[in-house]
Amino acid sequence: MDFETWKTAVDAVLVRIAGVVQDDLPDWLARDAYDDGVSPEEAAEICLESAGWYDEEEDDYDDSMDGDHASALASAGWGTDEDYGG
Repeated sequence: MDFETWKTAVDAVLVRIAGVVQDDLPDWLARDAYDDGVSPEEAAEICLESAGWYDEEEDDYDDSMDGDHASALASAGWGTDEDYGG
């Protein structure tokens, strides 16, 4: 795969996982990644990491509200029955 085809594949992965393409992000060492044989999938992750989108080392996901209808409504600004005297 030539460099331009590889960049198009990286963009397709970026769109799928983040809704952006490389041109939307800060410059990164794309040519070096291509020359090193990095897959488009791995390259997309490297691109996002270099842009500061996420850090694989950190696990900041907070699942404390998962499945909780009342707290989901409160987060959306709808309040709960308690807020409205119910």
